[in-house]
Amino acid sequence: MKIGRLFGHVASATMLATFVGCTDQPLTAPRVSASEVLVSVTEDVATQVDASGHFRFAPPPAAEVPQISESRARELASAYWTTFGSGLRSAREKQRGAGIARTLTVCPRVYLAESAYEPMAPDVPREYRRGFGAQWLVGLCSGSEQQLAIAVSVEAADLTIDSKGVLIGARAGDFRSASVVPGAVLPVSPEVGAVQAARQFGERVAGVPTLRRLGHRFSAFTSVWVFPVERPVVARGRDSGTSRQSGSLAFGINGGMRDPSVLLGNPDFVDESRAEPQLVWTENGSREIILMRRVDVPIRWEAVSRGQY
Repeated sequence: MKIGRLFGHVASATMLATFVGCTDQPLTAPRVSASEVLVSVTEDVATQVDASGHFRFAPPPAAEVPQISESRARELASAYWTTFGSGLRSAREKQRGAGIARTLTVCPRVYLAESAYEPMAPDVPREYRRGFGAQWLVGLCSGSEQQLAIAVSVEAADLTIDSKGVLIGARAGDFRSASVVPGAVLPVSPEVGAVQAARQFGERVAGVPTLRRLGHRFSAFTSVWVFPVERPVVARGRDSGTSRQSGSLAFGINGGMRDPSVLLGNPDFVDESRAEPQLVWTENGSREIILMRRVDVPIRWEAVSRGQY
């Protein structure tokens, strides 16, 4: 079913960013209604949308190594900021371009960002396994405004929190933090992505979006939402200028936090090797390891618009 006609029947079909000035209300990121989401997805996917118009995400699959749950990721992210926030505040406020509240709480939604790499060998150092593996993305909010994002490794099962809320045992790769500019959320909303893609290309989203990290050691904060569409679309790349047919699309940041776009892999880089050599330092000196990028992770994404052959 084409999307264009359906949106004409939705009362709030226009996505608006609410920027409130001179009031005590926080800035909020672009949002879409439950009705907009439901007309943007197939009937099967609609069963995975809750009453608020949010996708329901399945828990991560079982793994060979101990992994933390979403609820534990929330606890660890809060403890991380309690422990290290005073030392990071100045840099994060500069990055954000605005102040960070003294009291922050974990935002309602937490997302799992899949690794960009194939399962890593057991001898890959801990900081690489955790730093470039799957991570939970936890937001820290003041009221309804997200001000920080904390990435927590899914393998951080050995960390503890003392009676004062202080984190014990954290090492390189376990956490990473980023500021969120006013008027944005990080990661971008999967529902906004689904609605924007459906409206832009006229085809419904045919699967619950999956958050996927980028290769080449990019942080989890640059992750993109990937999802199939009901029928293949023709998309034209902004950078490559190439039109191609695809049965899936992506949505993520393409320039700045306030500029999320529909994306596809840039075909100019399709021949790049999936092997990413890394020089690591150990107690016995340096050695090379190979991180193998997944087949479904392009080396570079580009914004796309509706194209034609």
